[in-house]
Amino acid sequence: MLLDYNNGQIIVTEGHNEEFMYLRKNTKFSLCERIRNGKYEVPYVALSLLVGAIKRKGYSIQYSQRLKEFHERTSKRFDTLEKLKESSTIEFPQKQTVMDFINEVTMENQKRDKEFKYTQDQIDTVMYSIFGKKVLIANEVGTGKTLVANTVAKFLLKYGKIKKILVLLPATLVKNYRDDYVKFFGETGYVMIGKEVKKKRNELYKLFATNDNINFLFTNYEKCNFDHDMLKRLHFDMVIVDEFHIMKNFMAAQRSKNFFAMVKQWNPGFRLPLSGTPIENKLFDLYPLFLFLNDGFILGGQNFFENNFVEYETITFRLKMKNGRDILKTEHRPTNFKNKDFLKELIKPFIIRKKIHLPVGLHENFIPIIMNEKMKKTYKEIKLKTTGASAKYHALRQFLCDPLREGYADSPKLDYLDNILDQTGEKMVIFSFYKCSIAAIERHLTKRGIKCMTVTGDDDNDPVDVINEFRRNDAQCLLSTDKINYGVNIQFAKFVIHWEFPIKPTTYFQRNGRLYRTGQKNDVQVYTFYVTDSVEEKIHDEFTKKRDIIVKIIFELNDTEMEKIENDFEKAIINSL
Repeated sequence: MLLDYNNGQIIVTEGHNEEFMYLRKNTKFSLCERIRNGKYEVPYVALSLLVGAIKRKGYSIQYSQRLKEFHERTSKRFDTLEKLKESSTIEFPQKQTVMDFINEVTMENQKRDKEFKYTQDQIDTVMYSIFGKKVLIANEVGTGKTLVANTVAKFLLKYGKIKKILVLLPATLVKNYRDDYVKFFGETGYVMIGKEVKKKRNELYKLFATNDNINFLFTNYEKCNFDHDMLKRLHFDMVIVDEFHIMKNFMAAQRSKNFFAMVKQWNPGFRLPLSGTPIENKLFDLYPLFLFLNDGFILGGQNFFENNFVEYETITFRLKMKNGRDILKTEHRPTNFKNKDFLKELIKPFIIRKKIHLPVGLHENFIPIIMNEKMKKTYKEIKLKTTGASAKYHALRQFLCDPLREGYADSPKLDYLDNILDQTGEKMVIFSFYKCSIAAIERHLTKRGIKCMTVTGDDDNDPVDVINEFRRNDAQCLLSTDKINYGVNIQFAKFVIHWEFPIKPTTYFQRNGRLYRTGQKNDVQVYTFYVTDSVEEKIHDEFTKKRDIIVKIIFELNDTEMEKIENDFEKAIINSL
């Protein structure tokens, strides 16, 4: 058989007494072939599978010069990307140019902050991203992904590789990203588009397009919908997308559909998605990431990905129609990855994942709190009177977070909070899943004369603005739901308090990561309250048993296993009530 290459496809020409269709029986993979101009075409990523099937069948193999050259270039690129992940251990011609630029940025910033310095992991990531061009930065929470992305863009600008950069973010993070840019690179060279009226936004887009000195456009995801008509007229050489997993729904959400269509139109040479959790809820989340990086080429297209790497189960359920009738509906839902080793080999070169290393410590303290007999009695009464496992779970947890909800005036958690407050005047962040907790803590602190601020998402206040005000004023405590669970920097505080143990272990790590991140100059003390002989102790015990596994899975990017552990974790707790 003669194997040729064209536009991401292996072109198969059958030889004498050779039939391509017989090869399908010699591999457990779907080759996802199609026929064009009388020849079979197979995605390039299936080359090794195809060659293995041909050899098992005993057919001869010839490679065209075009395929040989393309395969050699691709293999060399993959090897280079792997080596660049540890740039300190290898030498290459362009390395010094990048280091000179990093030193320039360092010296400029040391005029403002003498302690400013890139970490080796940040330098590795900058090198990898500059020469990788289209790669995922999946470094751990707090490792400075924003600084890295901006450094990469600034270097490419300086050396004429790019001219215009789009930075897309969740709406709550746009100001924060802009502030980080200004902090390290100054007040010039960008336009930020947020809540301005349409006419004003159009003026800003025009300014960005016509002014050669404005290179960065910072805006939020929703503009891919509301300002699609303007964005598609622009051209971007580089696109940076923070918290990329939020933009994954390219088959249903209009903003994501528009985004992927515009990326195809812009065809930017540099693409940097940033995400510590590339697979957030569903296994299919991985595909949009690689669709963005290289139009699906890396994973062989959507059909190849779904057929070879995703396991499905068929689920039938009743759906109530508007006319009151029930109908049976069948869905195929993804349940797990298959052929994981092959999948990892395909995606590994395009993902960098660095762990956080700080010269200061993260000290975790788990605080068991004992209920008195009266509180125990109320707890048991709630457990008996509440029906439904999920309703019972939340009713019990809310009572433990704010006993006043059930007429019980004394909260032992407030006593432990007082004990911590009596020993320090340092700023602290108190997290709770429940808004009732935030209200109860705020009432208590106000009564004590301790100034606090809150972030719950119930008002129009930008969380970043609240955090910046918290940094400047004399408030000691910031009370927050998980509204600020990702993307924001609170390194100026030294204490984290988890009012209750979060049901999802990743939430626990994300909360700590708001303070324990690059730029933190002090040890961070973490206090997690849990009430013994209650649902909170069960969560604590499960987390303690699985902690090492959870940390290992998060670091190794096995988000499928992480999702399964979190789902099993939640089910086990709720079903135990």
